Amino acid sequence: MNITRAFSDPELISGMTLVDTHELPWPGATFSISQASQAPDVARSYELLASALGVARRHIATVHQVHGAEVVCIDDPDSIAMNQERQADALITSCRGVVLGVKLADCCGVLLHDPVREVVAAIHSGWRGTAANITAHAITLLAGRYGCMASDLQAWLSPCASGRVYEVGADVHEVLGRYCRPRADGKWLFDNHRAIVDQLVSSGVLQRRISVDEMCTITDLRYHSYRRDRGRSGRMLAFIGMREKP
Repeated sequence: MNITRAFSDPELISGMTLVDTHELPWPGATFSISQASQAPDVARSYELLASALGVARRHIATVHQVHGAEVVCIDDPDSIAMNQERQADALITSCRGVVLGVKLADCCGVLLHDPVREVVAAIHSGWRGTAANITAHAITLLAGRYGCMASDLQAWLSPCASGRVYEVGADVHEVLGRYCRPRADGKWLFDNHRAIVDQLVSSGVLQRRISVDEMCTITDLRYHSYRRDRGRSGRMLAFIGMREKP
């Protein structure tokens, strides 16, 4: 399976899937039911990913994403199945062997790792999630529930719709105007990466611990993009987990 790696730490399983049609017809490996993909293909995609990562399929945790700010904690691998339909846009776990995943097609996946407290998080942050500052919500929960310090966190931001081409309207400019550049046609270009980096830093994450993959999902055909392909688009998965100790 085509995967781009996130963190280099060998203790972590982390990265994001890319467009991959080796095993399935277009949109190929995809991680959410959509106009272009049905349940059997999505189920097969998760099986292929689990095999590629060397984990059990039942240990890949996802939620029903709604572009909100709800965060789910996975404290027991047995709770993964019951949380799959829960409406949320971020997951946290301290359980080794559990892989957290968020589904993407132009939105940004934010992966967090606290090597001190041994906790990881996966966050789905499109413009609505960024406007709701879901990343800060997750960091607050990491501190309150797991004792994490923001200065210990390492962050990786996935490829997403870039500020070079991501056209938005007045609704986005109204809430995230600081990160929008005006165009002659009355629209704006929105830089989600820059907004999320600022939110991380404002929450106490050190700039030097933030890594941004600046590839653009809209212009780079290696990535699924709803903006580019509309109903034909598949969904990628940004994922993170801690390997089980021998």
